[in-house]
Amino acid sequence: METHEITSPVDGISLFVRTWMPPEGTTLKGIVQFNHGLGEHGGRYERMAGVVTAEGFVAVAADHRGHGRSGGLRGHTEGFEQFAQDVAAVMADAKAKHGDLPVYQYGHSMGGIITVLGNLIASTGAAGLIISNPSLGVAFDPPRLKVAAGRLLAKLLPRLRLDNELKVEQISRDPEEVEKYKNDPLVHRLISTRWFTSFEAAQEACKGRGKDFPGPSLWLLSTKDAICDHTKSLAFAADAPNADVVKFEGAFHEPHNDLCREELEQAVTAWLGNVTQQAETVRYDEAAEA
Repeated sequence: METHEITSPVDGISLFVRTWMPPEGTTLKGIVQFNHGLGEHGGRYERMAGVVTAEGFVAVAADHRGHGRSGGLRGHTEGFEQFAQDVAAVMADAKAKHGDLPVYQYGHSMGGIITVLGNLIASTGAAGLIISNPSLGVAFDPPRLKVAAGRLLAKLLPRLRLDNELKVEQISRDPEEVEKYKNDPLVHRLISTRWFTSFEAAQEACKGRGKDFPGPSLWLLSTKDAICDHTKSLAFAADAPNADVVKFEGAFHEPHNDLCREELEQAVTAWLGNVTQQAETVRYDEAAEA
């Protein structure tokens, strides 16, 4: 693994980037850019990085602002558009470093809605999108009083941070993965009041926009996700052009760290193989016509 930092085009904060390369001598097929979830960091995708590098893809995972080793107040953003712009900057940096290869964005949970939002508000140029249990909707009803208080405090004290109240046991059925999460020094549990209202705004901006979502896309959804509502993602994907959906029965929030991880890895590598082959066919046809 190699690491470096880039500067956010939004406000100049430092973004920490990890890169995993395929074995030496491998013909590079593309770049898989991992966009992690709330409170975690890109280093938690090392196993998935190993999966895609074995298939000939460069793996890149940056820590979002306010997360991991990146700069910014922990758990804070002024808007999810900031996250999306940072992701675009990481993508541009990866393409510049690795010969303008096609990029496949892989967003999980908060990283999933960032990936969805980013590709709705701008043409990112991503060759494909993998969306894992995105937070298009939550799987529980937050107390109305807390929601109202959060909205008010976002106006008065936007940088006030509170516990995200995540029940860690809900991320995976594998106890070892739960313990890893609990003991990870780079994981935090904070969200600011402005993060909360920005999160609400991002959900609203994505609502009903499935038909506008660029393809191809692969949706990885856990049927027992108690954090994000997988039915909201199913509805969005049903409207999206060229979208494939894989459901993991009984899986918890992080299917890549759950008991179904091997099934997920097979689904991801098969999908990447198909879309890269289709892209190569299109390029060949275009070259023949020229």
